[in-house]
Amino acid sequence: MDFTLYCDSLVNPIVVDRAPRLSWRIGGDPASVTTGVTDGFIQTSYMIRVATCREKLADADVWCSGEVFSDQSVDIELPAELKSSTRYWWNVAVTDAAGTMHISEPDWFETGLLNQEDWRAEWISAGSRYITNWAMQYRREFLVCSEVAKAKVYISGLGFYELTINGRKVGDHVLDPAITEFPQKIFYVGYDVTDRIQRGGNALGVVLGDGWYHQSQLMEGGGIYGDPCLLLQLEITYKSGVKQYVVSDGGWKTFYSPITMNNIYVGETYDGRMEQPGWDLYGYHENGWFQAVPDNAPKGKLVPQLMPPIRVTQELKPAAVTMPQEGVFVFDMGKNFAGYVRLKIFGTPGNEVVMRFGEAVTQDGMVDVDSSGVFHIRGVQTLRYIFGKTGEIVWEPRFAYFGFRYVELTGAHANVTAETLTGLKVHTDLAPKADFVCAMPILNQMQELFRNTFTSNIHGIPTDCPAREKCGWTGDANIIADTSMVMWDAQLFWDKYIDDIVTAHREHGVYNNVVPGKRGCLDTVPAWGTAILTIPWNCYQAYGCRSVLEKYYDEMAAYT
Repeated sequence: MDFTLYCDSLVNPIVVDRAPRLSWRIGGDPASVTTGVTDGFIQTSYMIRVATCREKLADADVWCSGEVFSDQSVDIELPAELKSSTRYWWNVAVTDAAGTMHISEPDWFETGLLNQEDWRAEWISAGSRYITNWAMQYRREFLVCSEVAKAKVYISGLGFYELTINGRKVGDHVLDPAITEFPQKIFYVGYDVTDRIQRGGNALGVVLGDGWYHQSQLMEGGGIYGDPCLLLQLEITYKSGVKQYVVSDGGWKTFYSPITMNNIYVGETYDGRMEQPGWDLYGYHENGWFQAVPDNAPKGKLVPQLMPPIRVTQELKPAAVTMPQEGVFVFDMGKNFAGYVRLKIFGTPGNEVVMRFGEAVTQDGMVDVDSSGVFHIRGVQTLRYIFGKTGEIVWEPRFAYFGFRYVELTGAHANVTAETLTGLKVHTDLAPKADFVCAMPILNQMQELFRNTFTSNIHGIPTDCPAREKCGWTGDANIIADTSMVMWDAQLFWDKYIDDIVTAHREHGVYNNVVPGKRGCLDTVPAWGTAILTIPWNCYQAYGCRSVLEKYYDEMAAYT
C-alpha cells in the first residue's frame, strides 16, 4: 500500500520549527495531504516512530507514539525535543478494519534554526552608502578544502533577496521572503545547496531589493521599516563530520547593482551600463566596493517560511501587438493577470526601452495607465531597461510585480514582434486540489475567471488587487478563504495569514482592517474583524487541522 508522509503539510521540508505536525495519506494523489484515502480503507489505529537515522527507526530513538486507536491521520504533534539543522527519519504503521497492519516506507524532514543562539550570522546593510530604491549587491568568498557531505543555507533578505552561489541563482523563488508584520516576525528561507559547493574557491552573491520592508512610494514613505538588510548563514558539513560556517558579517562587501530603482508598486529600472560581470564569482576584484556594516534596526522573531513561495507559474504569449502611434507598441497579453514580462530585444549602449502597464486601453489604442490606480500609488507601473552594450538581451525584473493586461513599449531601436515580450504570471504557488468543468460554457468561464482572479491576488498574503493597493484586507480575505480551500491546498498560506492578523492586532481584541504592514486601516468594522473567527474555522473544516484552532483559540474567543 502506498503512503505519502507529510511534516507540517509538506513532503521532506528542510526548515521545520519545533513541535512539527505529522500527517500521512494512503493512496491517491501525493500532491495534497487533504484529499482523502484509498476507497474502502478504514484506519483503526496508528503508530509513529521517529529516529535520528533510518537505521534506528525500529528503536525510535527520538520518539514513538505507541499504538493509538484512532482514525486520525492529519496534524499529529511530534512532542519530542528536536535539534537545530538536523535530519530526522520517521514512518507510520496503520491497522485497518480487518486487523491488518500496513507500514509506510521511511521518510525524512529537517529542522531549521530553532533558537536565536543558533544564528551565528548578523544582520548587515550598506549603511550610509545606501540610496533609496537602488538595489545593492553583496558578496563573500570562501574556500572549501575537503569533500562536502551536505551544505545548507539559511537566508532572509529584507525587503526581497536574490541569492547566487558561484554565479548561479539558488532556487526558483521570486519576491522572497513573504511580507510579514516585520517588527514581530520575519521569515527566513532554507535551501539545500550541497550540489552548488565546489572544492576550492566559492562565492556567495546577494542582491537586495526594497520590497515591503523599505516601501517608499505608497503612504508617502510611511511604509519604511528600515534600510534593506541581509541575514545569511551557510552551514557546510564535511564527510569527516567537521562543520564550516559562512555567515553575514562585516567581512562582506557591497556595491550598487544595475537595478537603479525598484519599488513593489511602480516598478524597476535596470541600467546595463552598471553591470559588473563576474561580481558573484570567486576571484572577482572588489575595487571600489564598500565594507558591509551591522544593521541594528529593531526586528521581529525569525521563523521559517513554510508556506509555498511565490514563483513564475505560467508564461503567456501576446494575443495581439498594435502600433497606435509611431514608435509606440501595445501588447495585449490576452487576459488580466499579476506578474511582469520578459523582454527580448536588440539594442545599443544608452538605448532605453520603457514598458508601461495597464488593465485597459483608451479609445485611440494607447495603454490607459489610469486604469490601474495611478492616483493611489502616485506613479505608473513601469519597467525600464538601459542597454550597456550592443547586442540582444533577455531580461526580467526581480523586485516588482504588476496587475495588467496591456503593455506599452517605447524606445525600441530594433524590430518589435510578438516575441519581444513574454508575460510571466507570478503568485504564491499553491497546489491545485479540485476543479470544476461542466457542459455550460458560461459556468466554465466563470470558473476560469475565479481561478485567475484568486491567483492574481496571492503574493504571500491574500490581496484586494494586484495593481493599485496590493493590500491584505481582512474582509476580502474572509469572503474568498473557504472557496480557495476547496480549490487549492492552501492550509499553510491561510495559517500564515491568520498569524498576520494576530501579530498585527491592537489591544482589547481589536484587529486592523489591513494586515500585515504599516497601512493598517485602523477603523475596524465587524465584517472585516470576523476574519479571526471564520478563517481558522474554515481551515479546520477544509483540512482537519485542529492545531489552527488550538493556536488561535484565545484570539477567537476574545473577539466574540
